[in-house]
Amino acid sequence: MEIEEIKHGIEFSNEPIFIREENKQIVYRFNIGEFSPYIGLIEGYEPVKWDYSSVSAKTSNPEGIFAILPEEEGNVVIFIDRFYQEISGTRKGDETVVLKLEVDKCKLKENERLEVSFPECNILETMTLEDFVIRLFPQYYDLVEWYRIAKANPTESNKKMFNQVWEASNGIAIKAKHKKYLELGRIAKAEYDKKYPNPSLEHSITPEPIEQIYGREHSKRVFQNGLILSASTGANVKVVQLFAMFHDIRRHNDGHDPDHGKRASDLLRTIRRNTPTTPTDLNDTEFEELCSACENHTSLHKTGNITVDTCFDADRLDLTRIGITPSPERMATEIGANFAKNMYLFEAIKKKSNLGRQ
Repeated sequence: MEIEEIKHGIEFSNEPIFIREENKQIVYRFNIGEFSPYIGLIEGYEPVKWDYSSVSAKTSNPEGIFAILPEEEGNVVIFIDRFYQEISGTRKGDETVVLKLEVDKCKLKENERLEVSFPECNILETMTLEDFVIRLFPQYYDLVEWYRIAKANPTESNKKMFNQVWEASNGIAIKAKHKKYLELGRIAKAEYDKKYPNPSLEHSITPEPIEQIYGREHSKRVFQNGLILSASTGANVKVVQLFAMFHDIRRHNDGHDPDHGKRASDLLRTIRRNTPTTPTDLNDTEFEELCSACENHTSLHKTGNITVDTCFDADRLDLTRIGITPSPERMATEIGANFAKNMYLFEAIKKKSNLGRQ
């Protein structure tokens, strides 16, 4: 195809494109600032400038406008690559803008990269890259957080930690893409199995965001502790489990970080606002208990809410990992205080219930 044939730009309009209700399909794309991200990189191609104040767009380019389907996790690779480019300084420039578009699914064309293209669309919304990832792919929230940290404070340590999390996240997304290729028959099962020999370790390539003191093993033990406590306190186990997962997820370091609980709560509220089913299966009361437990687990002694206080004690009973014996006076529940007085009894119960460290 000659360059002259595909120089056509995009026409923007304040009139929406009519799409039959049953044919409507949501897709997402990103731009760098106001411009399409790749067109201007190739000699002879003119950068395409988008008008975000318009409500629709059309192109006469026979290749169409490119985007991804929201259910294709593998294609998050091309989005999270922008995180890396911005932190590393490659292709640095304007902020990444993600567009939520409405298209006619009957006019979609797919390509080998699992992208889709289309001749026209309605522009529904623009958002930041961080909001897009948290909204559609909340499993990558640790990448978003370390991107924010490294961007705000670009020390070598922060950039190194971001790179570790990015590499792991990128690996998970690439695996998702290869899994889709396998389903489509584009790669052989033998080739897929060679790349990913242990399917049971689905997320094993994800690094510990905050090393071992506040990492994944600590979260497992907090949940284990919470299960034992809940048998006596009657706490809501769903909340306790999610507390174990999220309470330290926004720690910036292993030391003094008094605001990490508030940051965890803010993250939960962002996820709840953008993806109402995540965290899954919590009603409003349960969700507020979860946020309260995360926000206050290092600043409050107890709240009087048995589920929140059980979360507090589940965390405090794991202080032994850093050589601190839990203090009965600092526990929030009666059973927690009793276990703190008799840690040998608590360890024996964990061992008997097969909940001890593996």
